[in-house]
Amino acid sequence: MVGLPVHTVAQAVAISEVHGLDGRAIAVSGYWTDAPAAGCPFPPPNQPPIRGWCTSPALTQTAQHLLTIFHSVDGRPSGSSWSPPQPPFVVPQSMNETLGMTSISDVEAHRARGNLDPVRVVLVGHADDPRAWQCTAAERATCEAIFVVDRVVWVEGVATDPVAQSAKARSVQTRGDVEAIINAKLPGSTSLALTALEAPEATSVDPRFRVGIEGMVWTARVTTGEVGSDGTVGLVNVAVDDQTGAVLQQLPLPASFSVQPAALRLNEVVDHAAGGSDAPFYELDGPTGVPVLSGYLAWGTPALLIDPGSYVLRGWLARFADGVAGKGHDACQFSIAAESSTELALTATWPSHKTACTWATTKPDF
Repeated sequence: MVGLPVHTVAQAVAISEVHGLDGRAIAVSGYWTDAPAAGCPFPPPNQPPIRGWCTSPALTQTAQHLLTIFHSVDGRPSGSSWSPPQPPFVVPQSMNETLGMTSISDVEAHRARGNLDPVRVVLVGHADDPRAWQCTAAERATCEAIFVVDRVVWVEGVATDPVAQSAKARSVQTRGDVEAIINAKLPGSTSLALTALEAPEATSVDPRFRVGIEGMVWTARVTTGEVGSDGTVGLVNVAVDDQTGAVLQQLPLPASFSVQPAALRLNEVVDHAAGGSDAPFYELDGPTGVPVLSGYLAWGTPALLIDPGSYVLRGWLARFADGVAGKGHDACQFSIAAESSTELALTATWPSHKTACTWATTKPDF
């Protein structure tokens, strides 16, 4: 299993309790059951993706029947109930930006056939993910303990796609190209997750990535180094330029910083008449005036991690095409002085048609 011994759920929990996995990958076998997603409330603003939303699967040591479907007199489903798992168990978090949907779909397809029995799986995952830094300081320890799935190795004894990916059709490099590039840089490494993204989206994989705001990059999570005595292995997040094949960054897990970053949470309020069919965007210019981060501005925009310093934040409306903002209008900007470990929150408001937006400080609450 990608060169890792397979642990039981009980063994994985015991290792996690000793040192929290410390950003290292572990292979675990168990029984997967998904909780029903019905009746989910609207997510709060700036919900950290690592916290998940509207789902709570369980990976149990034994085959526990947690999900029950009720049927009406005509045989149609009328509701469901969920029983909390009995220990030992792990709550696996699947994040599309790194895992992709291929492997999890294999699990869901098995369930869709009407079999409510727990699904036997082998997963590779880790804790202490860099995206835990998008949680507030008060919740960071809880976020660091979340078990993030890197790869579903097999489902009911059948192997799945070895590397889940969502490559854009216009990408220059292929999966094989990128794996060869990374292996030349990190000999002996194994790709657990590999995805092609627009450059501004790279922070959805690791908020420490700084790969510019133009073009495409491949982001990968790879194993590195020797397997430890506890059967875990180190991980590195790697970014590769799709056009040139250059390795842009290598960021070991767990996340580390020479100076703790500030967290910047952004929101927007767009009057329908003001926005029309256009969408809101943001761009953050660094201390030298060079744009360092950009993206789509929405209610659920995760926290941006920024180094201490002075920045200019800009917002505008534009049409959206393949992840790139079109010609902008109704723009506004705001100067930011970010200090280490501070929590900052700003909301851009477009109050009326053809009126520039305004930035205002808001409570960093979610």
